[in-house]
This record gives sequence, structure tokens and C-alpha cells, in this order.
Amino acid sequence: MNNGHNTVGSDALALSLKEAAKVLSISERHLRSLVAKKLIPVVRLGRRVVVPRSLLAAALERLATPTQRPRSSSESQVKRRN
Repeated sequence: MNNGHNTVGSDALALSLKEAAKVLSISERHLRSLVAKKLIPVVRLGRRVVVPRSLLAAALERLATPTQRPRSSSESQVKRRN
């Protein structure tokens, strides 16, 4: 039974910072640092700050996209020799 408070697993359109941190398995402090770096988008509703689920999913996709290709083992060995 829902007592008016959304749970993290609910179908809420947006999550509080505390809920979003829990979903991501990171601390709320770390989430706030990602928000400050504009890596995780938020929406301000008056004084309340929420993370829309759709924007959170899109941000995770962007963050998960590799920016550099991993070095092969032969490239690593050459670099260590020099």
C-alpha cells in the first residue's frame, strides 16, 4: 500500500537526490558533486531539486560511453619499456 510517499522502486517520474543516489549505489555527496559538474542533470521545483528518471538514464548512457579505446597488452608493454 502506498502511503503517499514514493519509494525508489515506484513509477515516479523524478527522484529526490537521496533516492537517485540510492538507485545508483553511490553516496548523496558524490551525486551532488556529479550534479555540480553538470554530469547528472536536475530540475528545480521551487526549492526542491529532483532528477527526472529519463534524464538520469540518458546521463548514465553518456557516462558509460567510452571516450578512449583501451590499450592492448602489447601497447602497454611498449610504453613500460620506454
